[in-house]
Amino acid sequence: MTISSAPSDALKAVIAACIEKLLRDDLYLLQAGVHEQAITHRLAHYIQEQFPDQDVDAEYNRHGLAIKSARLRSGSKHVVPDIVVHARGNDHKNLLVIEVKIRDRGDAEDRDHAHQKLDALVHGGQFRYQFGLYLELGFDVGKAKGVVDQYVWYTR
Repeated sequence: MTISSAPSDALKAVIAACIEKLLRDDLYLLQAGVHEQAITHRLAHYIQEQFPDQDVDAEYNRHGLAIKSARLRSGSKHVVPDIVVHARGNDHKNLLVIEVKIRDRGDAEDRDHAHQKLDALVHGGQFRYQFGLYLELGFDVGKAKGVVDQYVWYTR
């Protein structure tokens, strides 16, 4: 898939389809309250199917061979994005970084930190991700289905 300078309808549709597949096929993960990393792993798997010519990694903490650090409001911090679509070792092919939060877990500070990471990874000059996505997922007990509570795009 080729992406222009703004998240195209095609990119949004591909990612939305991956999220829908996660909510449909892996609903048990949200219902059972498994760790966020298990959920992001499954989402990364579905995204990889759509981007076969790029690397899709979960919990990727490297920038080249160094530990990935970014400037946040509180200073320079080590960061571990939940999911990245990129070419390992090549900042010019950093396409998408995704941060996922699960409803009723963590607090406002955790969510703010996720937004700070996305801002630094997309808008900072060091990493050059073209797009970022903040995604908050939940489980609706009354309807017995997974839901997207927040879906916020960042664009370079």
